Amino acid sequence: MFKRVWTPLGEITLRLHPCVYEPAEDTYLAMEALWRLKLMGRSYESIVDVGTGSGALALFAYMAFRPPLVLATDISPFAVSVARQNLPPEVHVVRCSGLCSTRGWELAILNPPYLPEKREEDGCSGWLSAAWAGEGAMEELVQEALSGASEVLLVYSSLSPFKPELEGIRRLRLASNKFFFEELYAELIWKG
Repeated sequence: MFKRVWTPLGEITLRLHPCVYEPAEDTYLAMEALWRLKLMGRSYESIVDVGTGSGALALFAYMAFRPPLVLATDISPFAVSVARQNLPPEVHVVRCSGLCSTRGWELAILNPPYLPEKREEDGCSGWLSAAWAGEGAMEELVQEALSGASEVLLVYSSLSPFKPELEGIRRLRLASNKFFFEELYAELIWKG
């Protein structure tokens, strides 16, 4: 199964798998935010996409910034497999939870599932449910990203139990999109 995805850099085609979240509104919002960082003159030498899923954001970050090091991580074996098919060999794909490295990343991309998925998981062995960040888990992911990266691009929902109002954290809203039932936000956050 394939999906055509429009990006600010043009259309890309991604291979999909039924046990991996498809790129959706939050993915496009994250791409818009990454593109705004690019237009602001930002550049990054190292980027990690935590919970990469299909690899769409890792691919877009690689295309936009051309950093020497891009790492795409996911705990799901299905996501790792499909991301490897979607990403060029220059982008490293690793199966693990979180950043998977103590390396000092310049940018971490966090677009975790922020609401529980309600669908049958035929053949997925619970990986879609396991991917949901849930209450408390998203804050842990953000704290891990902030300790391992200089900046974090965070995507979250107004319906999410987590809000990034953490002490000592600076925020820059790069993009948002309002729907009839929620608002999605993409913010650059960093310690400061």
